[in-house]
Amino acid sequence: MANFSKREPHFAYLKADLLENTFEPVIEYPSTYHEKFYGLIPWIYLPSGYFSPQEDRYFISFPLDPNIYIFNKDFKLVKKVDLSSAAIPKPIKPFKEKYTENYDYQKENQFYSLLSYYLDMLPDFEHNRVYRLALIKKADPNNPKSDPIISYTIVVCDSDLNILGEWEIPSKYDLSSPVLVKSQGLWLLDKEKTNPEETLLTFDIFDGKFKKA
Repeated sequence: MANFSKREPHFAYLKADLLENTFEPVIEYPSTYHEKFYGLIPWIYLPSGYFSPQEDRYFISFPLDPNIYIFNKDFKLVKKVDLSSAAIPKPIKPFKEKYTENYDYQKENQFYSLLSYYLDMLPDFEHNRVYRLALIKKADPNNPKSDPIISYTIVVCDSDLNILGEWEIPSKYDLSSPVLVKSQGLWLLDKEKTNPEETLLTFDIFDGKFKKA
């Protein structure tokens, strides 16, 4: 894992030329990842995003950053837009102020067990919507030593990235499982109606009727 506490380029995306067998770093991690240290858990370093052919731009979301970053086709930063969840603090409290070679992995696991962060960002070009999914973790106030309480929210935007609202997702849906964008809208996997062998997957369509966050 790269030492993000050193202010040197660390790239989230590479451009590959399969004919020439060359790779070029193109999109760097934002300053959020350089200013503090959040541990070595890989999931918090996995960006998500999409390319808009209408705008000829890339839209990138990072798990620990409240903003999404917009790049042109040459991977130059155009602007960033705050699409944060009300349930995730700004800034997110780090594991440590800076990276050190030796530290307590048990404490890191405890830190991660209560770390809320962003999951996928999904475009719905047909309905002019953008969805940013967030994983929310909270300690159980009645039993702090028990497993954390897990919930999810969806930040919904229009095609210009104006936030339309944020919705709490009922616990029977698991947003860490595949979330699909179809012509009917956003499909959410219903865990309660999906059998253990996953030979039958049942999805419900997000229609904005869930409780607003």
